[in-house]
Amino acid sequence: MAEHVAVCRNGMHEMTPENVYVQPNDGGRRCLACKQAHKAAWNAAHDDEERARKREHHDANREQHIARCRALRLSNKIETLQHYGNCCACCGEAEIAFLTIDHVNGGGDAHRRQISGSRRGGDSMYRWLRSNGWPQDDYQILCFNCNQGRHVNGGICPHAAKFADLP
Repeated sequence: MAEHVAVCRNGMHEMTPENVYVQPNDGGRRCLACKQAHKAAWNAAHDDEERARKREHHDANREQHIARCRALRLSNKIETLQHYGNCCACCGEAEIAFLTIDHVNGGGDAHRRQISGSRRGGDSMYRWLRSNGWPQDDYQILCFNCNQGRHVNGGICPHAAKFADLP
């Protein structure tokens, strides 16, 4: 007598323990290839509906979405600041709203373009620092005043330049 070979629900592929998917609603079995093909076909047929549903949900919950995104960005900034000292490396400013990440050796504009596709830093920079293990040698916290001061003063903060002139 021939051995019984299980096939998927669509009857197209042999079922093995490694490639079986059991549907939670009716217990039907499919191989993973047929499941993926079915999902791709369903998504293609319902793409416009799904996009409209998501847009409607977003519009109806816009304020909550904005608040959630704002809280996430602040959380990412606080986490980053904790890894780099929580205050300006030059003047000691500790107000979170004033603090930013500085590229110690310059090149911040090019680096931001590389990681985010734009000149904007902020959250994309915080996420990049986290995913790269919080590199310490090339980054520091500066307040906006010290960061801008370095930019317009040839890489030296006016605080540091002022103290360098003292005997």
